[in-house]
Parts: sequence; C-alpha cells; structure tokens
Amino acid sequence: MVESKNWVLYFHQQLCLIFPQDLGKGNGLQRVIATGKLNWDSEINMIHDLMYIELKTGYSDDGPAWIGYVKTSKSRKTIYFNDHAFQKAIGYCANYVDIENGDEYWISGLKKAESNRHWAGGGKILIDRRAVPEYLALIGEPKLPANLFEVVELEDCFPVERVRQLLNSEIEQEANS
Repeated sequence: MVESKNWVLYFHQQLCLIFPQDLGKGNGLQRVIATGKLNWDSEINMIHDLMYIELKTGYSDDGPAWIGYVKTSKSRKTIYFNDHAFQKAIGYCANYVDIENGDEYWISGLKKAESNRHWAGGGKILIDRRAVPEYLALIGEPKLPANLFEVVELEDCFPVERVRQLLNSEIEQEANS
C-alpha cells in the first residue's frame, strides 16, 4: 500500500486499486485492505432506488422486465433486486451481469416518456405495486397504460450477505491456488 496526501494505492497481485484518502474513514475500507476480504456491514451505505431491469440472456429486446426498488452499493457497481445481485459489466446489449449465474441484464434509471424498453422490444413490464405512485408522478400520467404494464407484488429480497460470502470464498480460493 502506498499513501499520498490525497490518495491510497493498494497493490494486490497484478491489480492496483486507487481510493481517495478520506474514503477509508468509517466505512470498512481499511478492513478490506488489511484482510483482502470484502467486509460489507452496516457501516457501508446502501442506496435504494426505483429502476428498470430487463433480462437480456436468451432474449433479444423482449425479455422479462421489471420496474422495482433496488438496493445498490454506494458506487452503484453492485445492484440487488428480487433475490439477485448484479455487477456492472461492459456488454453489447447488457450493462450488468448476475453475479451468481452469469445472466446478462440491462439495468437503468427510469425514463419519463414510458420508453423504458428498447424500441425494437415488446412485452409488458412488471411493476411493483409500491412503485406505481412514484412512477406515475415521474411520467406525469394519472394511471398506467394497461397495454404496457402489469402491476405485481415484488418482495424486498436483497441477497447482500449471500453474495458477500460467495465473493469472499472466491477470493480465498484464488489466494490458496
């Protein structure tokens, strides 16, 4: 680890991580650097947002799609939704990948013009019943178009601990090989 006035550089094998010096204060980052393990705990802030999620693996632009509340890491590189965890990825039609099964997804903020699906896509978007008032306020409509949406009950199931354990076991396996 190399420290400067404003930055901390942490070297691990062929990887160099650069953090603002004040980022490590009070959020568990120093424990991550010291142990080499992800220690997500109550000290790390999670962001709750209403987002659009569409499965791309196995579909073109007409995969199952949802509008619902997600939990995200502070960096937004990890998103939790509907018992899945997604990490930011660079892909042709997808921008996130499911950490546990590798499926690709398109995840984005909501658009005001009700055009969340790709122009070539189709199919109803499943929207969480709790999200309907917020979404209607965003698009400025009194009710949801029945031909575009189906209102469903989505449970808040954010597998933060399960994914933390999975990623830590992968780090341990790499260290032991």
